[in-house]
Amino acid sequence: MDSISTMNLMGLFEQLPDPRDRNIRYKLSDILVMSLLAMYVGCTDFVGIEIFCDCKKHLLNKCFGITKIPSHDTFNRLFKLLDNDTFELFFTLLMTPHINTTLLGLKQIALDGKTVSNADLHLVTAFSTQTGMSIASKDTGKGKKNELATMIEMVEHLKLNDCVVTTDAMGCNEKLFTAIKNQGGDYTIQLKANQKNALNSVRTHFDCKPNQSPTVTDDATKERTGLVERAYFMHSTLKDFPDLAFTGLKTIVNVLKTITKKDGSVKTEQRYYLSSLLDPVQIAASIRGHWAIENSLHWRLDVQFEEDGSKVLDKNCQKNLNLLRKLVINHFKSQKVSNFSKHMQRMAFNEDNLIREIKQLLRAK
Repeated sequence: MDSISTMNLMGLFEQLPDPRDRNIRYKLSDILVMSLLAMYVGCTDFVGIEIFCDCKKHLLNKCFGITKIPSHDTFNRLFKLLDNDTFELFFTLLMTPHINTTLLGLKQIALDGKTVSNADLHLVTAFSTQTGMSIASKDTGKGKKNELATMIEMVEHLKLNDCVVTTDAMGCNEKLFTAIKNQGGDYTIQLKANQKNALNSVRTHFDCKPNQSPTVTDDATKERTGLVERAYFMHSTLKDFPDLAFTGLKTIVNVLKTITKKDGSVKTEQRYYLSSLLDPVQIAASIRGHWAIENSLHWRLDVQFEEDGSKVLDKNCQKNLNLLRKLVINHFKSQKVSNFSKHMQRMAFNEDNLIREIKQLLRAK
């Protein structure tokens, strides 16, 4: 199995066990590669995949020897049958070079869950904020309530030396802190009411110091809501905080966000964080960096791949499609693609561009 990580993607697809035991007219690897290429040009459902493949039959024959195109129902049935646990394993094996975060110098891994509403599905992704790539993906199995346990399981399979893990308040739990430290990592994690005593201690501490100067500040940035400024207040002497006896904890953080709207009105928000780091600049960077998983992954899945609006209701089918979408995003990121929509259109309208991408994706000669 170790050799799979060095194979090209087509070789990986050929190693997947076929869930069908009879009436096999189309190779599993052919169906997967056709689906992937259709997603490359922006197809978001099985009807679109069939139409794309039928229009590009000559190209599929030239590159892969594919002569027959399945119906959209055949694509649908295959993705329903494909064992997702095995597909998740192969996705992880494909990303093996990225799992060792120390070797690649990855500085931050953001963990976050995302719901696919129509399929009643909740998935957790481990996302490299540095590369913009998903390095692991897993279904919680029991909706959002099992998100924390899924995060812990993911962390236990990551090498995290010199890497900081970030999550929203769902991950603020001693078991996750311990798992991260056991894997050699650090953490910066948001604190909310799910840790009521800890939140009260941190909030009271900062409320008692209304005139404290910020430890770090960000330059003002123009955002959708207006002109935004952030000030970070940090405290690292925790011996007098019995409610903060978390593994590895070194710093508590209060982030004051000030929004100046176009009409001149001002709004302020406060958020609190727990961190095993001491460097104020690194802590501030990890807090800012976490939201890349929303902006660079979840937004792309829902807007450019229409995941949350997908009409595919079968949960297993949707889980497998989610992995294919992430493979496309990972490849585009590895090629330093900045505008996905334009890149997809160039491939859809220009076969030379599409062939070039096929060769890069499959490492073809």
